[in-house]
Amino acid sequence: MSTEPPDATRDLSRSDGWRADEADTPAPIMAGPAAAGEDVLRAALNRERRLMAAEVHDSVAQSLAFVKMRLPLLEDAVIALDVARARQYCDDVRAAVTQAHASLRSVLAHLRSPMDPEGLLHALDEVARSFRRSCDAELELVNETPGRGFTLEQETQVFHIVQEALANVTRHARATRAWVRLAAWDDGQAQVVVEDDGAGLTPKPTDRGSHYGLEIMLERAQRLGGTLEVGPRDGGGTRVLLRFSLRGAESARVIGAQAS
Repeated sequence: MSTEPPDATRDLSRSDGWRADEADTPAPIMAGPAAAGEDVLRAALNRERRLMAAEVHDSVAQSLAFVKMRLPLLEDAVIALDVARARQYCDDVRAAVTQAHASLRSVLAHLRSPMDPEGLLHALDEVARSFRRSCDAELELVNETPGRGFTLEQETQVFHIVQEALANVTRHARATRAWVRLAAWDDGQAQVVVEDDGAGLTPKPTDRGSHYGLEIMLERAQRLGGTLEVGPRDGGGTRVLLRFSLRGAESARVIGAQAS
């Protein structure tokens, strides 16, 4: 995974200078209630921009990145007159473009990527199948949240964080194995771990898209009131750790349960 490396394990909740509330243009100096109202409005507009950018990234950018990876392979197969491989890569590209088109239509209609109505585990199973099709690495998905309730919002944010972490593994890690583990405890704390045995963190970010994806993951963790850490995995590779609390969640549903 190509991410901005920590000295050891980086707690991304500190942002290291990234300003999520930074406005596009300098604000005029104002005073009194009018200034406060202007600040609130500007903050709300910036938040909406970030939310929309995150949804487009999650729904479209990942599919287009996959297409970009497949096109050189398709070209090689065509040059080599390897009809079987060329057809396979054509099918991969067609499926990715179809998915991107459907996702973009959904974002335009709802201004958000809808959560799978069958729940988080079903959605992650779909992501795992897509990961195995696009990457030679094995993927193990472990659910250790028996009977724990997640809200729809929590499921949505967890899903997109895992999706982006696995997309980074596909694009950069050169891994042979990857793991996704969900856990929750009686004290209401939950954590999600995504690990791979790949190349690990690079000295400097080489892909602005991956760094932007990391910022979106951080913001999603903050919406959960949690923390996100990215660092080296014991034994090599990269480890993404999300921690958050299930306390105060209303309308929670049990992970893995069918939607009613």
